[in-house]
Amino acid sequence: MSLQPCCRVLLFGVSALVLGCTAPADGAKTDSDSDTGAPDDTGTGDTDTAGDTSTLPTVAFSDLTITADPDVPTILTVTWTTDPATTGFVAFGETTAYGGSTAPEPAPTTAHSAVVHGLAAATTWHLRPMGDGEGGLDQVWTTAAAPSALPILSVSGDPAALGGYLLLPITGATYAVAIVDGQGRYVWWHEAEEGYLVTRAVLSRDGASVIYTQVATQDYGPDGHLVRVPLDGGEPTILEVPYLTHDFVELPDGTLACLTKDLRDNVVGDRIVEYAPDGTRSVVWSAFDYFDPAAYEIDESDGTWTHANALDYDEAEDAWYISLRNLDTILKSDRASRQLLWRLMPDEPNFRYVGGATPTENQHQFELLPDGGLLVFDNGGESTGSSRVVEYALDETANTATEAWSYSATPPLYVYALGDVDRLEDDRTLVTWSTAGLVQVVEADGTEVWRLGVELGHVFGYTERLTGF
Repeated sequence: MSLQPCCRVLLFGVSALVLGCTAPADGAKTDSDSDTGAPDDTGTGDTDTAGDTSTLPTVAFSDLTITADPDVPTILTVTWTTDPATTGFVAFGETTAYGGSTAPEPAPTTAHSAVVHGLAAATTWHLRPMGDGEGGLDQVWTTAAAPSALPILSVSGDPAALGGYLLLPITGATYAVAIVDGQGRYVWWHEAEEGYLVTRAVLSRDGASVIYTQVATQDYGPDGHLVRVPLDGGEPTILEVPYLTHDFVELPDGTLACLTKDLRDNVVGDRIVEYAPDGTRSVVWSAFDYFDPAAYEIDESDGTWTHANALDYDEAEDAWYISLRNLDTILKSDRASRQLLWRLMPDEPNFRYVGGATPTENQHQFELLPDGGLLVFDNGGESTGSSRVVEYALDETANTATEAWSYSATPPLYVYALGDVDRLEDDRTLVTWSTAGLVQVVEADGTEVWRLGVELGHVFGYTERLTGF
């Protein structure tokens, strides 16, 4: 079979990612260079206490080092010593007002270590070790530039509108997974293997790693896999997932639930396969259990039947939510019993579109809202030439779906593959126009307040907004 049209992405060669570093040759900054912001030999804080013994510091700071990660030099490890023992952390920011900090240590100690994340590449930062309300001297550190192989990003609008960071799967002239801030600056990155579609990346539940898909480009072949990359360096680990497709989720116990192809009697359906931390593999859902292939036309253009392309999990209800592109359907299924709870599908009795609401066509990613609403990236058909975001209010008692909100770009954009949505604070919405290489934050009235674009030859997979990492 040929490559499915919703994933025909122009593939280019990949240049090797080259990492730079502005740290000293040994990779660490010590307290010997006071003109660079490192502490002097006194080990005291920077408060002027001359003539006023009542404000003399009670904590001595010494032996401070800053070391950049060799793979991602925006990740810094700060170590220092205090006398007496304190509960330490590191304050950081682009000025001495700081604004950011690492998590406090769990218990007082004299030997301290903290890992600092979220620093933009090629930027000067101020860092200060802290403990028990006191601090050591301000440290100045300039991070290395991001690799030249990473695509150029452009940003307009208010950087604060993103409300954190964006985890970006990138496919095209470069294959990578990256985290960027609201100014479009790279703060973390990892080179992916060339020749695979990077459709989804997530921050692991424990916050220690990024997990992403590498999907075989030839009909979602048997060599698909998930890659787990430690945030703080270390070797990636690979989980082989034959016939992996667009999406996966991590369950509370660390199990990875993956959408994969389900091949039966020359019909290409879809299923969910769970991979438990102990290595157990279980098939827990299949489209064949709910739909009859004879009753639904197979898409001859890509040779698939249901074409599942987005997966979500509701922990409170222990339920799956699944998007089936070729059936224009989003459904809810109980994970334990496998019972089909409802399906939003054209010309079906479960939900009726009312009040002028129209069904989605070839939809991809979606989000269940706290009020029970459903936010969907509706790709639309080629004939429409336009994609949109639509929010439905679902009434499970009356079995109705009403359009509560919608948004289309101006001028219109048609995204034939992928596409993502995320409802942010203050009723703002993050919209990822994947194959257009564009991400927006828009107000409820459709006003754009932030935009991120990428240079020609690159596309985005499903994105994830991170408030911190």
